[in-house]
Amino acid sequence: MSNNDFIMCSSFRDIRAYSQRRTHHLCQLNALAVPEAVDEAAVRKRLISDFNIEVGAGLGPLKGKIWRVGLMGETSSKANVKAFLSALAQILNDSGRKTDAAAALAVTG
Repeated sequence: MSNNDFIMCSSFRDIRAYSQRRTHHLCQLNALAVPEAVDEAAVRKRLISDFNIEVGAGLGPLKGKIWRVGLMGETSSKANVKAFLSALAQILNDSGRKTDAAAALAVTG
């Protein structure tokens, strides 16, 4: 699964790539902007504890503003991307922020 495919798949209602400029993209690492009023650390904690999915936090001035999602080797499989998107949707939905996981997952084929 390519970086572009991942970005398309992660298009929940208000989750988007942090940088829209192609010159600022690293294909192996996706920076997703954390939606307003979402506790990014709590989401990461639940991803690791409930789903065994590790996502990096933003560093420096991006702390609390982005999730760093790796997309290399085995992690770039459609099954793993679907698992991440499903887990993220469940966490956001559980916190009262409605996401359309079916729409995002449909893009993965």
